Amino acid sequence: MGKKLLWGLLAVVILIVLALAYVNFIYLPKNLKPLFISFAEQALEKEVQVEAAEYVPFKGISFSGVSVFNPDGSPFIRVSDVSVSLASLPRVGPGGTHGKVKFVLSKAEYNSAEAAVRADAKGELAINSSGDFHGIVFLEHTDVRPPSPLAEITGIRGRIELLPTAVFSEALIGRAAGEDLELSFRLEKAEGGLILNKLTLVYPGSTVTVSGRMETVGVNPRVDAEGTALIDAASFLRLLPGLALPPLEAVSDVRFNASGPMDPLLLTGEAEINSSNIQAAGINCEKLDVKLKLDKGRMVVPAVRAELYGGTVDAFGEAEIKPGFPGMVLAKVQSLELRGLLLDLLSQDLGEGKVFAEFEAAGRLMEPDSLAGTSSIKVEEAGITLPAVFRGISLAAGLPELKSAKIVSAQGDFKLAKGRFTTENLQALTSPAIISAVGWVDLDLSLEMLVSTTLKSESLRGRLGVSKLPDVRITGRFPQLKYDPLIMDAAEDFLREKLKNEFKEKSGEQLKSFLEKVF
Repeated sequence: MGKKLLWGLLAVVILIVLALAYVNFIYLPKNLKPLFISFAEQALEKEVQVEAAEYVPFKGISFSGVSVFNPDGSPFIRVSDVSVSLASLPRVGPGGTHGKVKFVLSKAEYNSAEAAVRADAKGELAINSSGDFHGIVFLEHTDVRPPSPLAEITGIRGRIELLPTAVFSEALIGRAAGEDLELSFRLEKAEGGLILNKLTLVYPGSTVTVSGRMETVGVNPRVDAEGTALIDAASFLRLLPGLALPPLEAVSDVRFNASGPMDPLLLTGEAEINSSNIQAAGINCEKLDVKLKLDKGRMVVPAVRAELYGGTVDAFGEAEIKPGFPGMVLAKVQSLELRGLLLDLLSQDLGEGKVFAEFEAAGRLMEPDSLAGTSSIKVEEAGITLPAVFRGISLAAGLPELKSAKIVSAQGDFKLAKGRFTTENLQALTSPAIISAVGWVDLDLSLEMLVSTTLKSESLRGRLGVSKLPDVRITGRFPQLKYDPLIMDAAEDFLREKLKNEFKEKSGEQLKSFLEKVF
């Protein structure tokens, strides 16, 4: 009886060995590739291709040239090499069979027109026969090219944990625009999609937090998200190199939400931005409040209010989410104190006044040279000092009244085209004269103006024998401007006027003498 039992056990062992040998040396080497493709396609619901598969008995498996394709045939993910090996022998316990494997991914790539990811990673996966698992992924070097205008994030490293119902990471560290960036998140599995419990992005001086839900069923995933942010604009704008924005300093509180398919042309949402201590293009702003709406490919800014220099700027705008953001903007300026504005722009105290203005333009809002529009400006309650060149001309012309004169009001209309404001009717009033200008000002504050000074009173005209002073051509860029009085042209006009008057006087005397002789 014992002998038969021994032979029976030996037969079982031999069968097991033969079965293992068949599986390891014949079945798996021959069928590994189609088995893997079948399993992967069922799990991903996408087409999978593998260039080569290799099985080393009792050690591990490796794949090369693994490609995953979207339903339309476009590439989804490609992995250069994948290797999987046993971290420990399987063991049987109360919960079933347990095992642990190690894996290495080399040059895993995701590419699309909007974004790209390249990653090298390794990790461990513990799994049992009931389907439960716990995985740990170590990102060794990952580069992410997000959609424009966001900056590329390079060298991402850190630990990601995988559970049957969640994926999370406490801290992934990378570099963006020369600064360290930290990212943490927690994604949980839900019916028909994923729940983003919390995603936090930390960049020098800034923190962005987002939570929401993403549906993964169907061709176009849907998202419902909301978030808050504390933004230090000076550093955060380095993450947006695709936007041609001037240097900006500000601290902003942001609240936002978005819902709809994960496509900028289909999303709807709202945002509110409250900023303080803003400095941009030499201008200081105490407070800025912005409301923004996103509506299926169109961005509407129903309200912008800035408080600066004792006055306000109110604006409205809208744009399409396309390259350059084609759209329009309207703005109205009320009661800005001129002295503080000119001190910041020109580093000069030229006097006081209150500025009122209106502006409208249309074009690609992120490309100033494409904008076309109109504007008008008015300065009231002014006491603006004239440039020294006008005082010099007034003394040379024997007009001391103009030396101490100040501009008491000014106004003008401008047309904007190709980054340049042009005017034909800029006018400033002083007590003795009217100063008019024609010319242009570029967005970089360079200009060329021809300035004419016309005397207002008949007594001044009579005393000088002319109605206007020499013109002045102003060129350069604020605040370094060049003033060129056109003295020769003015002298010719002056002499011509004098000769004409003298001829009239002489002609009159000669005609009188001739008539007396005749009659």
